Amino acid sequence: MLFKGVSKKKAPNDFDSCFEDFFKFKLKEGGWSNATAKRYRMLYKLVKEFEKIDDKIEIELIDVFWITDFKKYCQEIKSHQVNTLGRNIGLLKTFLNYCLKNDFITNSSFKEVAVNREITNQLALSKEEIQQIADLDLSNRQRLERVRDVFLLGCYTGMRYSDFKRVRASNVTNNLITIREVKDKTKTLEIPMTDKIRAILNKYNLELPVISEQKFREYLKEIFKIAGFTSLVVKSKKIGKIVYEEEVPMYQLISTHTARRSFITIMLNSGVPAKAIMNITGHKSINNFQLYYKPTNDVLSDFMQKVWK
Repeated sequence: MLFKGVSKKKAPNDFDSCFEDFFKFKLKEGGWSNATAKRYRMLYKLVKEFEKIDDKIEIELIDVFWITDFKKYCQEIKSHQVNTLGRNIGLLKTFLNYCLKNDFITNSSFKEVAVNREITNQLALSKEEIQQIADLDLSNRQRLERVRDVFLLGCYTGMRYSDFKRVRASNVTNNLITIREVKDKTKTLEIPMTDKIRAILNKYNLELPVISEQKFREYLKEIFKIAGFTSLVVKSKKIGKIVYEEEVPMYQLISTHTARRSFITIMLNSGVPAKAIMNITGHKSINNFQLYYKPTNDVLSDFMQKVWK
């Protein structure tokens, strides 16, 4: 079975053995999260599916033309959106760079392939909307109340779901939440405690209730539906050059990442310097950080009125 119990080849020179070498090395290195490892497994599976309808993969011949055919397959057969495709091409290039660095291949033309991404229309909640969720009476629906409270912790701290769901008593010292990131284990977050954060943690005696991420997402949408977030909004996706749009209730667009995006947007709209927020969220790149900012039309109107009044 791939990735398990197979001895490392001295000089891998085919796609399978090179990928196995790469995968085992990265796991041993310890820099990957479980999510990253899962993405590479999915990439491997995707490439092998493509191989069944195309010629057998020769790793030395993976170039601009091969990747163009692979992208076409992902768009037309797998219906991958721009960001999914861009992520997979980025993963593929990382793998090929590893092969090039270790002299498994000599062809470097894959470097010419661009990794395309787009800014999607993701939701960011206002302080009033977050308070609406906080005020929702869920006392007779304990499973939803617990998910609501953990989600609110994300809104109040700006952490990723993979981090805020792990907060325990041992992470709270000197009025700070100190926790090592799951996504980037070289970073340790230090988040100042506020009354709202403290109230949630104390409610659960510093031991947050944890369920699977799939159930968390399902319950989260149910909570927002109950709270009345049912107005129709446009959901769009881009596959290749074609944009598809549909109207969906707002609650369907709520995700675990809505908490982090809302925190950043509210803090920026409140005049907090970007650098200060980045110290809390752990962002290193200002470009990546700014992708989270979702100013509302009211906020933009206020900005214009202040400048041009």
